Amino acid sequence: MVLNQNHSDAQFKIGDIFYFGLGVETNYEEAMKWYLKAANQNHSEAQKTVGHIYEGGFGVKQSYKEAMKWYLKSANQGDIGAKKKIGEMHEYGFGVEKNYEEALKWYIKVSDQQDDAQLDYEIGLKYFRGKTWSCFKTDENEAIKWFMRAAYNQKK
Repeated sequence: MVLNQNHSDAQFKIGDIFYFGLGVETNYEEAMKWYLKAANQNHSEAQKTVGHIYEGGFGVKQSYKEAMKWYLKSANQGDIGAKKKIGEMHEYGFGVEKNYEEALKWYIKVSDQQDDAQLDYEIGLKYFRGKTWSCFKTDENEAIKWFMRAAYNQKK
């Protein structure tokens, strides 16, 4: 019987070694090779990192579409950072049409998953200044709810 010798955590760390040049010269292409090995085994942090590499075009052709694909894979496994990136991509229209409601949905998912008073405050600002920014719908009651949540670091 042949055992699967692929260890996604080790592959991810090898990717880091090449990406950050830890004891070796920085090599984005080699890093991507290792990150993809881990990402294809459902390593959520590797999936998010592959998204980051595509978003920034580090050693690959820059592609928001590919970035979003990998961020979604990671987010579907619960990765908070990937969820926040998806929100940002929707808010600013990176690889997708600007969609403020979709962005807000992802920001709220992040907030519900972790204690982040700054994010709660920023969500409150989006509701408070909605029409000023011509992006989000103004809703003072929602703004107050999110400001209170940030002030007291409370969930719901």
